[in-house]
Amino acid sequence: MSTPLLSLREVSKSFHTRELSVKALEKISFTVNEGEFITIIGPSGSGKSTLFNILAGLLDSDEGSVDFVGGAAGECKVGYMPQRDLLLPWRRVIDNATLPLEAAGMSRKGARTQVAEHLESFGLAEFQRSYPAELSGGMRQRAALLRTVTTGRRTLLLDEPFGALDAITRRHMQDWLLTVHRELHRTILFITHDVDEAVYLADRVIVLSSRPGRVIRELTVPLPRPREQQMTAEPGFGASVATLLSDLGLSHR
Repeated sequence: MSTPLLSLREVSKSFHTRELSVKALEKISFTVNEGEFITIIGPSGSGKSTLFNILAGLLDSDEGSVDFVGGAAGECKVGYMPQRDLLLPWRRVIDNATLPLEAAGMSRKGARTQVAEHLESFGLAEFQRSYPAELSGGMRQRAALLRTVTTGRRTLLLDEPFGALDAITRRHMQDWLLTVHRELHRTILFITHDVDEAVYLADRVIVLSSRPGRVIRELTVPLPRPREQQMTAEPGFGASVATLLSDLGLSHR
C-alpha cells in the first residue's frame, strides 16, 4: 500500500451568509495510499462531511488542492455514500444498485447482470427483489454500499454508514465491510464519531480539531490484518483509543 492515490494540500473552506462567515476547514493536508482504509474522526462541526463534499467534487475548496492519480476531484474519481442511504423506495434492491450503471447509459438488463455478481458477497442475494422498506437497517446499508461500489470508483467515501445501527449489528457490519475492503481492493475513507470503530477499521486514523477543522493527528493503527473483534482487547488497541480520546478532549473509559 505504498502507491499515493490521493493528496490534499492546505485545503481550506469557508461558508458565507449575509450575517456571518464560518470557516469549516483550515489547511487540511494528508495523503492516501492505494488500498488504504482511512477513518476520519472529529467533533461535530469539524468539517468532516464538508471535506467529503470537496473530495466528491460537490464543493470547491477556497484554498489548497486535491489531487487524484489521473485527475482532480470532481472528475468521477470517487464513489460517495452519504449518511442517509437514499435508497429509492419504489425500486427493488437490485434496481437501486443498478442506478449508477443505468445513469452511465447501460441497459437495465445489462446492469442487473453486472450487479448480480456482487449480490452474494454483499449478503443480498435473497433480498434482491425486496423493497427498501422491507429491509433491516443493516441490509439497507449493504444495499447502499453495493450501489456505491457499482460506480466502479477506486476510492469510496463512506460518511458514518453505521451510525444509526445498534451495537451488535454495527459490529457485524464492521467485519463485513473489512471483508469487502479486502476482496474488492478498494481505497476507503470512512467518517465516524465512534473512536473504537475508527481504530478497529483503519490502517490510519485522521483526527480533526473542532471548527475550523485542522488535522491534529495521523495515527497508524498497530493491529495486523485481517482484523477480528477480539483484537479490541489488545493493548495496542486500547492505547490507540486512549490517544484519540485525549485528542478529542475526552477521558478513556
